[in-house]
Amino acid sequence: MVRKRAAIKTLENVKCATETAEFGEIVPTREQVRWRAYELYEARRHNGRGGDAVTDWMAAERELRACAADRAT
Repeated sequence: MVRKRAAIKTLENVKCATETAEFGEIVPTREQVRWRAYELYEARRHNGRGGDAVTDWMAAERELRACAADRAT
């Protein structure tokens, strides 16, 4: 339980992508994607919906990139 609280606290600080790729594109870090994918998994599991880790990972990347794009404008 303590580990989960620490993870949630860490996640609260990780809202949008912060790394810059080779060509100046803002991309999420692996850690950011990992935490967001975990959140999506937990929500999916809690609601009894089907899915898989790859779909959660891709959705997390998409959300974080969109958030970064909104911040840049």
